Amino acid sequence: MACLFPPRTPVACESEDSPRAFRRGKLALTRSSAFTLVELLVVIAILAVLAVLAVGPVQAMIKRGQAAKTAANMKQIGAAMHTYAADNGGFLPSDMASGGPFWIKELWQIIYPNKPYKPMTSQEHGDHFKGTVFHTPAIEKVASDGKLPRSFAANAEVRVHSVGSYVKSRDNARARLASIPFPAKAFFLAESVSSVRVRFADRDAQLNFRNDGRGWFLFVDGHLESLRREDVPDGKDDAGKDHAFWGGPKLPAP
Repeated sequence: MACLFPPRTPVACESEDSPRAFRRGKLALTRSSAFTLVELLVVIAILAVLAVLAVGPVQAMIKRGQAAKTAANMKQIGAAMHTYAADNGGFLPSDMASGGPFWIKELWQIIYPNKPYKPMTSQEHGDHFKGTVFHTPAIEKVASDGKLPRSFAANAEVRVHSVGSYVKSRDNARARLASIPFPAKAFFLAESVSSVRVRFADRDAQLNFRNDGRGWFLFVDGHLESLRREDVPDGKDDAGKDHAFWGGPKLPAP
């Protein structure tokens, strides 16, 4: 091929298709398309900033999802509680104040009729019921009091106020739904720290407000409320009677 502008010193002009010209062009293209160290550092810094900014919203989204799942589980438990009462002469699940978590067992048989109930032992933690409605995804690995964590606790005071006293009779160990004077104000189930039942005396230790300072409460009539610790009323109302939130006032045994 003839050179358009021959140099003073004659040299052999390379064809554009020659191997040397091809390698030189490829090297120039490689150098022009590569990132410099400064460019890489800038990109890494931008990605790091974006990751930090995304952590907060992602964590908030996860917590909202956990709270929604907990609420859905409690609503299902509430529906089972009313089914149980309809099938058992108007009584709520038994023994919410002492002994084993029988309220879970009795409601389990309604929600999971084809799945055997496996009792929780003292060596097992709150994930024992993972994958069921008796579990909250926000449960802690260790309860705040150092004991084994739990998801929910039944209101033990409901039984006491409904039947008037702690008694061993199976029928009287259960609260009668019709005996609770204000079912829309008395809670049946709440998020718990380390027990399957809660009394007024241990409310500060057992009520759990794990959803950004708020906790779900399932009321006897079946509705849910998200309450802060300061929203939980005292054991007595203004007239000195047992507060409706805990199942009061006291009534004689049905």
